[in-house]
Amino acid sequence: FLMIRRPPRSTLDRSSAASDVYKRQLHNIMISCNEYYCYDLVHFDDQIQVTKYDELQEYGWHIDQSEMKSTDDLPRKLSITLLLNDDFEGGELEIYSPIDQKIIPIPMKAGSYCVFPSWVVHRVKPVTKGTRYSLVAWMNGPQFR
Repeated sequence: FLMIRRPPRSTLDRSSAASDVYKRQLHNIMISCNEYYCYDLVHFDDQIQVTKYDELQEYGWHIDQSEMKSTDDLPRKLSITLLLNDDFEGGELEIYSPIDQKIIPIPMKAGSYCVFPSWVVHRVKPVTKGTRYSLVAWMNGPQFR
């Protein structure tokens, strides 16, 4: 899979009210995933990424897991994308299913979020009109057993 044209990104100020609200939501997601799916999540990455996709920008097929730099690092297990607006065209989030080799579009409106395993191949299609904004975060935990 080829990564194509990453959008500009920055991180939320850790002391901002928006960051606090999102962190509370992430904490609730983490508790639910641990209870119902036994995902063994410990925390989420401190940095909440803000992404901005202008017209023609996209993020090609990729996974969110990254190389472990030390034995103390915990792998990403879950990825979370929160869509901040929906006054744009294109920019759809899609997930690739290797089981049936199909591309699955994820319908999203402003304020909705998608949670998926970080090893799932996904992309954001090119924005064709307007600007797409989202928040992205990852939850970490010990290696899967």
